[in-house]
Amino acid sequence: MAKRLLVVDDLAYIRILVTKALQKMGFDVMAAQSGAEAIRLTGTHDFDLVILDINLPDTGGAELLTQWREGGLKFPVVVMSGHLSPDVISSFAGLGVKSVLAKPVDVGKLREIIDGILSGSHSGRKEAIIVVDDDYKARVLLEKLLSRFGLEVALFSTGEDALSALGQFAPAGVVADLVLRAGMGGDEFILRLREILPEVPIVLVTGKPEREKIITLGKAGLSDIMVKPFENGEFMERIAKAFKLCIPPSSHDSDSGAGHNSTLR
Repeated sequence: MAKRLLVVDDLAYIRILVTKALQKMGFDVMAAQSGAEAIRLTGTHDFDLVILDINLPDTGGAELLTQWREGGLKFPVVVMSGHLSPDVISSFAGLGVKSVLAKPVDVGKLREIIDGILSGSHSGRKEAIIVVDDDYKARVLLEKLLSRFGLEVALFSTGEDALSALGQFAPAGVVADLVLRAGMGGDEFILRLREILPEVPIVLVTGKPEREKIITLGKAGLSDIMVKPFENGEFMERIAKAFKLCIPPSSHDSDSGAGHNSTLR
């Protein structure tokens, strides 16, 4: 029997486009143009997955999803939006959203995500180590070091960009600088991230430790605090402990520009 999906979007052309594409893929698809219609359909039909727009004429996507969860409906949800922002990502914290897609929706990517979610083989997001540092050279070196753990490394120069990308990545851990020159500071980024992902391990790196900020962040839950400069070997050992990863073989320490005794400043 074909899996039954619900598409919720108030824009007719997007609703029709996504519905027809999913039907061609072999899914049984129903559609709703408002929160009220979506509530009615989920009250009379069982769905294997819901694709939800965040902006509806009668309610917000987060409010609608909260109502479903409080009513005991646990189907997986893929959120789509033309205006992804840290606030949008935060609004879905704790509601079991499997993936967040930016409009215009890539139908091929949507198919990949849906297949992964329904098969149970994919969370809808790539596992990655998230790095937030506004210094280009530091980001390059951190990527070279962290990639040795065998995970994708996602680099961001601002906290806003990192938060907006959480729909694409499932963080295995986060490395964040305290001082970010553009946008929100590293402390605000970490506090916002902690609201969204209360369990993800976070390592703070800084060349300018500010006592009050570090105390506040410590209460929010940090896995480690590292003060620059520090040797790369020490960094790798502490990251492995914080993120519960295996330390890469020492034979890799001779890589050009990122040796065991090199220093991150």
